[in-house]
Amino acid sequence: LQISRTNRGDARFDPMVLLKLIQKNNTEYLLIDVRTAREYESGHIKTAVSIPFYGTDFVLDNGEVKNISGELKEKFNVLAKNKKIVILYGQTSYSSYVEKVAQHLDASRGKVKVLGVGWNEWAHFKNLWISEADWNVINIQDFIQVKE
Repeated sequence: LQISRTNRGDARFDPMVLLKLIQKNNTEYLLIDVRTAREYESGHIKTAVSIPFYGTDFVLDNGEVKNISGELKEKFNVLAKNKKIVILYGQTSYSSYVEKVAQHLDASRGKVKVLGVGWNEWAHFKNLWISEADWNVINIQDFIQVKE
């Protein structure tokens, strides 16, 4: 998997590093699923919280993101307050709105990163980001959660 550069010049967050953080029950990070609440409920990365920026009036139909404020921004600020790093992900790694949401939330501080894969790649295409030697070792279902 080639980790792309974001508009802010930061490399996207390596999904294997996230997988190891989840395995170690590390609490220094916050993982945010920015997809709609319905998408989140149908399945999400283990430990992720839902702040559904997509499907709101903050993300326009053309993918542009308006200034984020109000309840969603407050929820973000409360959850991210004591975290060293905040990681966002959307439906796919090609979801450009995720990077735009990160820009609005981070204001160039460098705390907010975009995951190098989206939900689709995480759940269905582990062969794109997990080395072949680990395909039979890592059970991706252990890192997926469905709302109960």
